[in-house]
Amino acid sequence: MVQLLLMILSLNLFAKVDKVHREIYLGEKNLDSYAERYQPLVFQDIYKGKITFADELFFQNFFEPYLFQKESDYSFFLKSELNGGMICSNELLSEHFDDIRFSYRLITLSYLLEGQWHNKLVSDHLGLKNGCEFDLKTWIKSCRPKSPEMKKFVGRIDQYLPRYNEALLSDYKKYHWWKDFKSNDFKHYSHYRMQTECKDKCTEDELANRFKNVCAKDQAVMNLICSEMDSIYGMSEHRDAYSLLGQSNIINTYNKRGEAMGCLRRFSEVMAHKEVRFEVFKQLFPSLQTYLKQKYQERFLQGRVFFYGSGKEFEVKGLSDLYVKDQPLKIEKLEVEEVVKPEAPKVPVAKAPEKVVVAKVTPPPAPKKEPIKEIRSPVKSAFLLAAEIRSAQNLDRVEVDMLKLKYDYVFSLNMINTLSERLTTFMTREALSEMMNYDKLGTKQGPVPLMFLKYMIDMQEHHGLWNIISVLGDRFYVSNEIDAAFSPAPEFVQLMNNQDTGNQWQLFVIKP
Repeated sequence: MVQLLLMILSLNLFAKVDKVHREIYLGEKNLDSYAERYQPLVFQDIYKGKITFADELFFQNFFEPYLFQKESDYSFFLKSELNGGMICSNELLSEHFDDIRFSYRLITLSYLLEGQWHNKLVSDHLGLKNGCEFDLKTWIKSCRPKSPEMKKFVGRIDQYLPRYNEALLSDYKKYHWWKDFKSNDFKHYSHYRMQTECKDKCTEDELANRFKNVCAKDQAVMNLICSEMDSIYGMSEHRDAYSLLGQSNIINTYNKRGEAMGCLRRFSEVMAHKEVRFEVFKQLFPSLQTYLKQKYQERFLQGRVFFYGSGKEFEVKGLSDLYVKDQPLKIEKLEVEEVVKPEAPKVPVAKAPEKVVVAKVTPPPAPKKEPIKEIRSPVKSAFLLAAEIRSAQNLDRVEVDMLKLKYDYVFSLNMINTLSERLTTFMTREALSEMMNYDKLGTKQGPVPLMFLKYMIDMQEHHGLWNIISVLGDRFYVSNEIDAAFSPAPEFVQLMNNQDTGNQWQLFVIKP
């Protein structure tokens, strides 16, 4: 009996964890071109999702079998399996897999819809004949959702038909839009979207056809997502999606033990090899997020339709009537009976007084108490955590979790534009040498800003990073602006990119 019970429990546990194996490890993978000398065998790290050709691993670890046979197993456990389990275990990732994928689909679909609405508005406002063609009702009919959550979402959009009440300035004409576009003075999402479409080869005469093509392409992507025939997983190249989900209420459905953000990160990394990239995603999130935040603050930060798919948390608690149409306020007339005055008796004889009818007035409802909003304390970045561990334990060197650091701070569109302009000069050898000689760059008195360093790593500015190493060396001081709330002191770091780091940029906090 005990053996049977153990077998049933093990089968249930295997069924949960098996989803990770089935979705991550098995199936088709997007690989780079093979140019080695033996055979294209691949090794996939199931905990981090990274795929490496076996030839590359063989030459990287050529001497290990002769020195310490078990070293690779211990190293893999510490760097991959243990790290992945601490971020989000296979069991938790299997449990939340479908909810997390729906969340990424929902935020992507919500922003694509915002983009379609905007392009339709601009196309009509500029008077483009046969320009962007998009109708919400028609698009809904083309969706073929399969999962319960997607069916609910599409059904609610069809039922409530959210409105897009936007308008451009009346004196903003086609001439002004085209002038802004050609001078790279982008003011609207349509400018960014048309840049990815045109690639500097558009003419003003073909603008209507370009708008039509863009809307048709983007609507095709939307159809794939709402019909769940897409290859949208964790949007690994667009961390704005992760940031937007982290600020929404949808993560409460899979945050029972505080694991939501870690599971979102790990899901994004391990499913990256199955993603298909579309050109619409290049500028979708940064530009629209900046616009929505400037105009509506936090109200529509995830898009106008995101709310219709993020209510599972409340449905589980029995609050299903969240989506109510606007209804006119009905005011009922209050009927007040006339007060009858009793006549004075002629003879002073004791007599029961007549009943006085008083109007019944309903007291006003008690004012609702404002809910107490929880003030979240700032979260420490991976860099600050590594620095604190090194200091507390007096270690010589601590490795920074580059995956967590990658998601700790997401650059906005305005910041990307600002940093790209400033760093063009900052990354040259001449500028670095001058700042090292006159401003003591890299020393404790003139530390390198961590924000600049992270930007170059995120944007794969390899040339600038190698320039820093060639001028300053691979060890220098860094100032931590990401964790400004904790007032951290400058830290001494080492920046590496070699076979030991998997040919990826890696930061270490080291003892001065």
